[in-house]
Amino acid sequence: MNLRWSLLRYLFKSLGGKGNVIILDGVKGSIVSADRARGFADAMKEFPQVKLLASQPANFQRLQGLQVTENLMQTHAQIDGVLAANDAMAAGAIEALEGANRKALVVGINGTKEAVDAIKAGKMLASGDYNGFLQGCVGTMAAIRELRKLPVPKEVVFKAAVIDKSNYQAADMPRRQAQLSGVGRGHQGLNMIYVLTLIDKPDSLPLRQRMRPEHKAYLGAMADRIAFAGPLTSDDGQTMIGSLLAIDFESRDAAHAWLASEPFTRAGLYATTSVHAFVNLWPQKAGFAPAA
Repeated sequence: MNLRWSLLRYLFKSLGGKGNVIILDGVKGSIVSADRARGFADAMKEFPQVKLLASQPANFQRLQGLQVTENLMQTHAQIDGVLAANDAMAAGAIEALEGANRKALVVGINGTKEAVDAIKAGKMLASGDYNGFLQGCVGTMAAIRELRKLPVPKEVVFKAAVIDKSNYQAADMPRRQAQLSGVGRGHQGLNMIYVLTLIDKPDSLPLRQRMRPEHKAYLGAMADRIAFAGPLTSDDGQTMIGSLLAIDFESRDAAHAWLASEPFTRAGLYATTSVHAFVNLWPQKAGFAPAA
């Protein structure tokens, strides 16, 4: 049984097989969002007394998850369950519900540390995840076997995990401790550092300088998640030619969604952008050593 089915069956059974639910989707039109939406629809066929009130994108962002939930609460007097396509949007939904003094069962996806904390506190019902660490190990083993001309299975199916109040202890590990051990998102319910390498278009320095205050304010809203951030320069150490950012995100989708709304991106500053997962191995302590 895949992740979507496992998580949704858990939610719908917790609702007693009936109730009104809303869906907070990711980026409209993305493959991940479409795939998860199909899972939501299939699960509802098994539970005909569960009514889908609305499904709206919140772009994998916590703030947009809050805002969409607030808007839907104004339209619908009774919301019993919230299905969020990631934990960040689920956290936003919880905040909106608390602000309106309303209750609903909320589930997310990714098994992040924030979700585990919310489950511990009784604010979130559950979060679904696959074991990303195991996926990486098996993938590496498969690549090695392929290179050595050894048999490789055509398909490997990983068991989906639903993290709830009965089993969250296994996922309850300090995020920084795990990152410094070389562990990334998806193992023990953790996020991942993503490095964004952003190269400016030629002769775009005036645009960068004009948009810089808005860019810095946008970064400031993520201050507690930034490992490091700063401009890339030419060899003179002065002329800015791009940006390098290392930020803690729940998923690659969340990193791309954040980048799409970043002021420099919206202004058309960048010629190329790339997003890569990153694990900090040195220095071997929390945070990063500051520049001298």
